Amino acid sequence: MLVAKLTDNNGEPLFYKPVNFVVNGHVIATVRTDDKGDAKVKIDPEMLHDINVIRAIFLGDGEYQNSYYTKTVINTSKYSNVATFESLIDKDKIAKVSIVNVNSDSIEYGKEITFIVTLIDGKGNILDEDYTFIIRKEDGNILFLDKGNMGSNIHRYSFKQDDIGKVSIVIKDRNRNEAKTTFNVIPEFSIQLAYIVFAIGLSIVFTIRKYRLLTPRFL
Repeated sequence: MLVAKLTDNNGEPLFYKPVNFVVNGHVIATVRTDDKGDAKVKIDPEMLHDINVIRAIFLGDGEYQNSYYTKTVINTSKYSNVATFESLIDKDKIAKVSIVNVNSDSIEYGKEITFIVTLIDGKGNILDEDYTFIIRKEDGNILFLDKGNMGSNIHRYSFKQDDIGKVSIVIKDRNRNEAKTTFNVIPEFSIQLAYIVFAIGLSIVFTIRKYRLLTPRFL
């Protein structure tokens, strides 16, 4: 399900406003917000591509200007192998990382791996915060570094032969607190994860404000 929340600059919900949901260039629905400011539309993940451009649009009216947000989303239901793990980054703050293109407890060597990062609080709410995504070797050498936030939370990296050994995924928040998960890069075919992981499905939430839409969020 896609959910768009429309609010004014003070965070108050806007009632009965039309929101267009656009997937891969096609308008799939126009839904008015309810008394909580939410517009909802059900979507079958099987109808989506592997990689999708999803947009929620409020065209504006006599009182409010237009607002929209575009997000590229990976349809995890198209992949048989997706792993998710969570690590405590700070008190009441959790870094959730989903890894696409995994096979059970391993990542196939040499393939491009996709990481999807979400920061959540202790109540499970998505946090709209900047973070740094790092893949780092045991000796401190950084293999990959990328900035992220709720609007840009997809990161990709292909492990190489030189990466063999113990490697950590590090998520560092804006206060420089960090969560770290360590695994071993194994030669020839796989990278063994050190943590139990579980499969997830696709769920997206949009948050819209008067002048902008905040990013889709993975629940």
